[in-house]
Amino acid sequence: MRKLIMCLLAFPYVACAATWRGDTGNFTFTADSINLNVSESATSVLYRESDTALDFEMSFGVNMSYAPSSSNCIMFYMMSSDSVLQNASSAYYLLIGGTRKTFVLFRQNGKNSKDTVACAQSGLLQDNYAEIYLRINRDDNVWKLQYKFDKGDDYAEAFVAEDDKIQASSYCGFVVKNTVTRGRGFKIFDLQMSGRAGERVERASFGDIVINELLFNPADGGSDYLELYNLSDKNLSLEGCRVSNGKTDETLGLFEIKGRSYLVLTEDKTFVCDNYDCADSLVVEMDLPSFADESGRVEFYAADGQLADSLAYSEEMHSAFVSNPEGVALERINPLMDSWQSASFFENYGTPGRQNSQYTDVSPIDATAEVWVSPEAFSPDGDGFADIVQICHKSVGAYPASLYIYHADGYMVKQLFFNKLVQTTDCYVWDGADDKGRICAPGFYVAVFEAYRENADAFKAKIPFVLTVKR
Repeated sequence: MRKLIMCLLAFPYVACAATWRGDTGNFTFTADSINLNVSESATSVLYRESDTALDFEMSFGVNMSYAPSSSNCIMFYMMSSDSVLQNASSAYYLLIGGTRKTFVLFRQNGKNSKDTVACAQSGLLQDNYAEIYLRINRDDNVWKLQYKFDKGDDYAEAFVAEDDKIQASSYCGFVVKNTVTRGRGFKIFDLQMSGRAGERVERASFGDIVINELLFNPADGGSDYLELYNLSDKNLSLEGCRVSNGKTDETLGLFEIKGRSYLVLTEDKTFVCDNYDCADSLVVEMDLPSFADESGRVEFYAADGQLADSLAYSEEMHSAFVSNPEGVALERINPLMDSWQSASFFENYGTPGRQNSQYTDVSPIDATAEVWVSPEAFSPDGDGFADIVQICHKSVGAYPASLYIYHADGYMVKQLFFNKLVQTTDCYVWDGADDKGRICAPGFYVAVFEAYRENADAFKAKIPFVLTVKR
């Protein structure tokens, strides 16, 4: 349903004055207008709550009784992320006046940072006009401004431009700049605004984002890529977040990531989407720090500077089935688990912007056992199906434990960890490789879990499972 804001036409403006905040003492409110009323040079701000951002339309009249300039001008904020309009991290505003003495649509990216979206003919407002009537709308991310200088005239088109960077708003309002002689020379009237709410976007913070996939050794002439995953249900802005290799870093721009979704960062989107079946809309280009081909580190920092996630990677993390790691991405098997596998050859060794080929559900808790495996048979052949086995445990309290994998004939093939302080409930992954990185032969194996509890009682569980191959 379209959300309608029609303050001036629906109520006497005196009643509407209470809905505005900011420098309300610098204005007088009448039944049909807002009038600037100051006796000195000033920058005056009025704002109000508004989530109108899509299918947007605003019309209003302005009387300035002077030719606007950079010192006497008006900035209408159609949408803003912050109540302090001029410091907003994301906003659209229409400038009336300025050095070009015309209408200019800006996208604001933070304090002292803005991009010009569209500009009408320079000098259009170089004369004094008793009244200016404006109508600006946004339809399917296309902005159009129309104007006229007499109420009885037809509207003329000032500009048409496309921009989709900002899809949500929390406030609207305007900023008026005046010199000492123009403190009573401004009036706005017949303000109407309609549209519907956009998807609210919040800043990414610690715990929201994880590193989910990394290509650090691309094919010749190609580009690395880094896939992020949003663990939350919130739509998040990544502006101000950083990617680092531990030595150098790069700051993200006006990127957004939907709740429970992905965003892929790369320097060459064409290469990534030509070589992998990528979700095109979820891949963006930016400068990345250099990721070494053999081993290195990748770190992701939230906008507040906190280290949100990191990965110390090496080519030794790849499956033993991968003879040449060039062009093969490492995938997290689950965003909630810190276990990594080579991407499946069935997906051309990468899934940028899609669910990982090696994705595995977190094993459900077995109410009847302290230690269990899932699945009971797995095939570590790199095809993206049952390539790993999870060994899980649950207990009351944390304690030191060790986990080994034995062949059914009694010899150990892999020590997953020794004397590690484990959580009360956790799962560990085995990819079928022995301590020398070789894939074990098909057959029966046993997960041996040993623990020492607070009362010094030793606990040992042996859980059999099968390593199989497809025929």
